[in-house]
Amino acid sequence: MTITQHITATVSLAGAEPVALDAHGTGGAGSLITVTVGSVAVWLHDRRAADCYSEAWLDGVAAEAGLYLPATSRFDVRQRAAAYPVLAVHADGWDRHAATYNPTRRELIVTVGYVTWVVFDRVAYDIQTDAWRRVKDLAALILPV
Repeated sequence: MTITQHITATVSLAGAEPVALDAHGTGGAGSLITVTVGSVAVWLHDRRAADCYSEAWLDGVAAEAGLYLPATSRFDVRQRAAAYPVLAVHADGWDRHAATYNPTRRELIVTVGYVTWVVFDRVAYDIQTDAWRRVKDLAALILPV
């Protein structure tokens, strides 16, 4: 018997939350890029997944949101992060994704599949977009099509 479960998760980002990128492989089977932000890790197994996540962060609304986000936020996600469980996402292929900006709350919401990131300031936004630009470049060298 196979049991399938879908979990929806929201990740809050504010301030200088470090991002780690780890890449293994030469484009063949088993190649992957891991993007880790706090207690969330996304394993990208192919270029379509890398393109999907990168597009969500770098195109359309997300590309312009940096102009409207506050420079810094009083919201400190690290104080609450100790209560969050570790989340691991294995991504292969394309998934639904969207980015919206809420002008009332002054926050960017980026959703890929069942994971939503809420970005509260430009510091967190700049760190994330820089990481996803690097992923896009690495994907062409590391990941299979």
